[in-house]
Amino acid sequence: MRRTGGVGLPAAVGAGRRGWLLLAAIVATALLDFTANLLATTFFRVGPFTAAVGTLTFALSYTLYDYIRRYHGRAATLWAVAAGAVGTLAYSVVAGGGLGRIVLASLLALTAASAVDIRIQTALLRRPLWEMVVASNAVSLLVDTVVFTLVAFLGVAGVGIASLIGGDYLTKIVMTVLSVPLIYGVSALAPNPPLVAGGSRRAGAA
Repeated sequence: MRRTGGVGLPAAVGAGRRGWLLLAAIVATALLDFTANLLATTFFRVGPFTAAVGTLTFALSYTLYDYIRRYHGRAATLWAVAAGAVGTLAYSVVAGGGLGRIVLASLLALTAASAVDIRIQTALLRRPLWEMVVASNAVSLLVDTVVFTLVAFLGVAGVGIASLIGGDYLTKIVMTVLSVPLIYGVSALAPNPPLVAGGSRRAGAA
């Protein structure tokens, strides 16, 4: 059994191909969160609902959290969540809006949803990868959608809160399902078997 030796980033990342995969995943979460915030006020129709374009990228960050939690551990997942927060703050700098409603909503939603996500991930570590991804995202992305939409758009003229929650959540679930094959492809590159509860590893997991 290999221990990470704490929650420091170098210890969490490790070395070799496994380390590079984790580092790439962490950077990707920051970029996905940045893009999601950048596109948070651009909308499209999803049947009877409205969705933000940013949801097309945002759900992928939660799928990456699942990959990181399963193959690299809890400490690495916390670093990935922190990277997502950095992506959000970077958006606030680029957009020049400071800590406005979009940024505040994003940070609050990320905090609440990622806490739920990590708990569900840990409970489902022994389940098939696709089941862990879909189940954890179904709950955590609902938390994220409700918190973000209420903080960012409640009281904004012309924004239907119920329609936006429905459209954003539906879009995130569709993107989650579409991302499952990608995560299987990435996980096939991981040289170590997935983590299970307690930090040990097992071979042959799907």
